[in-house]
Amino acid sequence: MPSKVDICNEALNLLGANTISSLTESSTTAVLCNRIYDTEVDFLLRQHNWNAAVQEANLAAVTGTPIVGWLYKFLMPTDPYCLRVLNVYDTSDDDQNFQCRGRHIYCDTSAVDIIYIGRITDPSEFDSMMMKTLVDLLAYRLAFPVTRSKETTETMFAAYRNTMADAMAVDSQEGTPEELKSDHLLDARLR
Repeated sequence: MPSKVDICNEALNLLGANTISSLTESSTTAVLCNRIYDTEVDFLLRQHNWNAAVQEANLAAVTGTPIVGWLYKFLMPTDPYCLRVLNVYDTSDDDQNFQCRGRHIYCDTSAVDIIYIGRITDPSEFDSMMMKTLVDLLAYRLAFPVTRSKETTETMFAAYRNTMADAMAVDSQEGTPEELKSDHLLDARLR
């Protein structure tokens, strides 16, 4: 399975740059890769509900009642680190209204189950399309510092956007389609 260095080298290859043997070496490209890699992985994970990153957790309210708007607050999970909360359920699996503020989730239920996007630190956990999207994202982010070419940067951005769209389309088709719940507005439009 690919390592962080392998992924960075694929991005550097797209730019026609020299490859690296370690993220800790002193070359300019290694320093750049080391500086942006983790941030760009988190950025990519927050952009889409990647199946490879979906996690679940049971949370109990933390002490101290929220001051405004909600009855309970919960600390977001740290193992794996919660990058984005997708949904909050009460113990009977009913969707709950919620709000994220900083590293806390606010809700009106004292215990909740959450579905969230967790940080992936091991590249072997990426699926192939997510990894290709990360390669293109890194190539885009490295393009100008490495090549000093606006044209190359724009080309890499377009490649990243196309790969991202393809990966999101495939990734979102894995599972039962979400059923639309009827509400008064939808009912009125269907009459």
